[in-house]
Amino acid sequence: MSKKLSAIIIETISALLIFLFVYTVISKLIHHNQSLYTLGRSPLVKSFKTLIAWIIPIGELCISLLLLIPKWRPVGLLASVFLMSIFSIYIGYMLIFVPNLPCSCGGIIQQLTWKEHLLFNIGITIFALTGFLLYKRSKIFIAINRLSRKPV
Repeated sequence: MSKKLSAIIIETISALLIFLFVYTVISKLIHHNQSLYTLGRSPLVKSFKTLIAWIIPIGELCISLLLLIPKWRPVGLLASVFLMSIFSIYIGYMLIFVPNLPCSCGGIIQQLTWKEHLLFNIGITIFALTGFLLYKRSKIFIAINRLSRKPV
C-alpha cells in the first residue's frame, strides 16, 4: 500500500472516530441526568455513576483532541482502541450476567440492541486498530528507508 493511501486511510479513520466521540459526548452532556440514571441501574458501575458520567465524556474529548493533532494521532488511535475495548468488554459482561440491561448510550447508538451495540463497538475497535497499525507500518517503512539511505 502506498504511503499516500495509508495517510488518507489514517486521516479518514481519525475523522470518523472524532465524529463518533464528539457526537456521543454532546449527546451524553445534553442528556446528563438520563445518563446518571441509567448508569445507576447498572450493577457493575452504579457505585461510580457520577464519576463515570463525567470521566467518559472528558476521555472521549481528550481522545478526539489527540486524533486531531497529527503528532499525537497514534496515541489517539491507541487510546481509541483501549476505550472501545473497555466498552466492548462492559457490554459483553452485561449481556452475559445482567438480565435487565440499562443503556446510557447517546443519540442514534441508543437505538441499537445490546448485541448490535457490541458488534458496532467491536467494529469500531478494529477500525481504530487498523488506523494505528497502518500508522506504525508507515513509520517503520520510513525508518527502514532512512537507514538504508535509499530514496522513497
